[in-house]
Amino acid sequence: MPSFRPAATFPSCLGIRRHPRYSPGRVEADTRILLRTAEELGRRGYTVEIRDETELDDDVPARVIFTMAQSLRGIRRLRALQRQGRVVVNSPESIQNCRRNRMIPLLRAAGVPLPASWFVDLRSGRGFDSVLAGDGAQTRQVGFPRAGRLWVKRGDVHATDPSDVVAVDNERDLEAVLEQFRRRGLYRVLLQAHVPGSLVKFYAVRGTPFFFEYFPDPQTLRPIDSATLQYWATRAAEVLGLDVYGGDAVVTPDGSVVIIDVNDWPSFEPCVEEAVPFIVDRILQRARAAGAIEL
Repeated sequence: MPSFRPAATFPSCLGIRRHPRYSPGRVEADTRILLRTAEELGRRGYTVEIRDETELDDDVPARVIFTMAQSLRGIRRLRALQRQGRVVVNSPESIQNCRRNRMIPLLRAAGVPLPASWFVDLRSGRGFDSVLAGDGAQTRQVGFPRAGRLWVKRGDVHATDPSDVVAVDNERDLEAVLEQFRRRGLYRVLLQAHVPGSLVKFYAVRGTPFFFEYFPDPQTLRPIDSATLQYWATRAAEVLGLDVYGGDAVVTPDGSVVIIDVNDWPSFEPCVEEAVPFIVDRILQRARAAGAIEL
């Protein structure tokens, strides 16, 4: 278990490593951004301990916690520590807000541009025609869009397995995918209409100048209004309560921006070294504002 302990005495910080289940294909990258954050805090004179999110039941002396935890158990423990006066970045509430069943209604209510979306309860019937979708307090019958691709996603966490997000192009394939979700015991499913355009990924740290965007497929590169992308990404983070975040958006053929996903503390894989100083700045901003460390 790595520790960074400079000679100077400062309030200790605790970094929480994400469980591999919530880092499919990203375990090394997620670990790297956490350890680089710890190293930067150590370089600035703070004592840092690193734990797995399964190790939070032990005594936690740290007054400042920076976390990549995503399990409900980890979130509950972090919420208890926050109530005891610890500063937690990202906050437990914001982490839970990134679960799709909370994120979509919150962002929709705030006017953030999203794909057409429906939540489906698979317990209500076997066939798609008999499946009901929850839309806020309303419940209504939903039908497959008449044309175009649809994305089927688990309705809670973003992805723990490649089969958690599947594209379908017709109702027969949709039925087959929904049945696969049922068999896995995933009864809350999100359906989203495909948005034509170019995928762009973004990484950001709220309260700092850091905002990084890139097209993962250079062949789809198109002109983008960076100010609009940054506006909606920042707005989404504010609504969800995130400090350290990233996500996916689509730039449509007419130049509009549609937010597809927002993630709490992603890997920052293409921009780790650029992002780390700003991540630490934000952690210390939050800590100082709460009086957890001296100015």
